[in-house]
Amino acid sequence: MGHARIILFIILGLAAVAGLVFIFPFFLSFTSKETGHSHGPPTTPEEIVSEVTIPEGISSSNSQLTFGPQKIEVTIGTNNRVRWINFDFARMSVLADDNSDPGFFNATHLNGSDNPTAASSLYNYENFEYIFTKAGTYNYHCKFHPWMHGIVAVSPATG
Repeated sequence: MGHARIILFIILGLAAVAGLVFIFPFFLSFTSKETGHSHGPPTTPEEIVSEVTIPEGISSSNSQLTFGPQKIEVTIGTNNRVRWINFDFARMSVLADDNSDPGFFNATHLNGSDNPTAASSLYNYENFEYIFTKAGTYNYHCKFHPWMHGIVAVSPATG
């Protein structure tokens, strides 16, 4: 009887370990919301990041939603790292409307084409970051959802 209990204990222990190995990766995928791509140096804790969200439901063709906020105002040296986060279940993109900021254009357009780079093509809960270093107004859109447009207004550094 003693050996049977030991064997049962070993079997139950192995089943528990196997269950954890199987479940753990799924647990991580639901707890981590900060996935995606970024450009530029790593964010430091004191750095302010300006966020633009892509809300859930925006991909519906009858949606009245767009990037949130549709227009974001940033200042060089203060909050000029902009992060777009996709909360919708559909694939989204961030594409500069023109080449007025060549860095933003190149970060979002694949080899100058109208296709988004891997970094600016966002699946659910992925993010894309870009640091604006040139004052101006930059329009952008989503290739996959033509009603989605946004603006980044960049002011020069103060002081």
